[in-house]
Amino acid sequence: DTMPPQQSQKKRNSILILSTVAALSFLAIYARNRPQSIDAIASDYFPETPDHRRLKRGMTLPDVIENNLADIDEPFTENETPLFFHIPKSGGSTVKQYYGVCMHLVTASQNGVLYGHDQDEELQVVNIPPKSQQRFVNVDVSTRDGLQRASALGFGHANMAEVMFSPYLYKAAAVFEG
Repeated sequence: DTMPPQQSQKKRNSILILSTVAALSFLAIYARNRPQSIDAIASDYFPETPDHRRLKRGMTLPDVIENNLADIDEPFTENETPLFFHIPKSGGSTVKQYYGVCMHLVTASQNGVLYGHDQDEELQVVNIPPKSQQRFVNVDVSTRDGLQRASALGFGHANMAEVMFSPYLYKAAAVFEG
């Protein structure tokens, strides 16, 4: 049940475009309402690590991100799970609805643990609500504890989700280690 390469690339491009729009919207709103530096904001989501790599534009990324997230300039492969960095109040919930309801993708977000699925001992794809067409992996990747549980269940290598939404980029990248 694999997608043709054109559809995979279209899916990846739409995720990239929507992620960029959401991030830029957030930064515009946040910068206007908060006189806080972007470094202070970023430190909440990107903890400092001693081992950073230099990027072409002079930015650095922690190794966990560099080693576990794909380079968007490289071709998409079916065993990759696109990660949408969901910045709260930036339109990410609309993007989640688009991918789950309109595109019928299996998603990993906070909804997968509803209806008691936080007690499941194995990863599985569940319909939430039970008789709906929306499909989720039974993990909550919107919290640190949820990401820890997802990692323990082997989510990062299960290839069950077609897109993942998390506000914790650093912790979400760590799910794919090993």
